[in-house]
Amino acid sequence: MGACAEAQQRDAGEQRVTPETLPANPIGKEALVADLGSGVYVSRVDSDEFEPDDEVGGFTHYLFEEVDAAAGLWKPEPGMSRYADHVLPARETIVVLEGSVLVEIEKGPKLDLSVGDMASMPKGAITTWHPSPDFKEMWVYS
Repeated sequence: MGACAEAQQRDAGEQRVTPETLPANPIGKEALVADLGSGVYVSRVDSDEFEPDDEVGGFTHYLFEEVDAAAGLWKPEPGMSRYADHVLPARETIVVLEGSVLVEIEKGPKLDLSVGDMASMPKGAITTWHPSPDFKEMWVYS
């Protein structure tokens, strides 16, 4: 079998995922998160499906949560411009998707981040966040 035929045979068995193939949720919108099995999760950064974040305030859209890792989107509550003394439960890596944020790290630097910026902070860091009203981030705990 030639390389082209092998590639076609391999592609025929693959599950391809696009936004159009995400399963619909009960109210007819795209799924909050699609669990494709084997530890694979899919969602969208433009989702408007957020839930209250009881840990730090604001709102979270979880992509996944496991014992030693988690990821999702976060945005502040309207009118809230400061989240103080948040102790990071794991290494947190963020990508700023919208707006900007000033992150003060106790006994460390101040990070002034805007759209497209990434940062990674160690487990146990005590942080104070000053997000703009339109701030949205993707975060990963690892």
